[in-house]
Amino acid sequence: MPHKLSQSETVPADVVNRLLMWGRAIRTMRVGRRLSAADLCRRINVSRATLNRLENGDPSAGVAGYLSALLVLGLFDDAVPALDSTIWSFKETGRVRSARPREQMGDDEYF
Repeated sequence: MPHKLSQSETVPADVVNRLLMWGRAIRTMRVGRRLSAADLCRRINVSRATLNRLENGDPSAGVAGYLSALLVLGLFDDAVPALDSTIWSFKETGRVRSARPREQMGDDEYF
């Protein structure tokens, strides 16, 4: 069985920081709204152990759990703004080009 990404050194620091932020927001809003852990678990269909992992910003907790909790607590649109459609939609050519210019790389720098 593959090892889950749970060590902070295997997950980029920006991702770890965002998950910690989401976890704190989930806990703060849950407690502030006097929503029990059991009730939130029921609403997002996760175990209490998983909710603990979410609230602690654990990278091994599934992204669906984070997003579901944020949605139930009314934080989804603020925490996860939708991407502009120009980023992910296909043009008539069927190709999507990067908005960033490609850096020139010599053959010896390829490998």
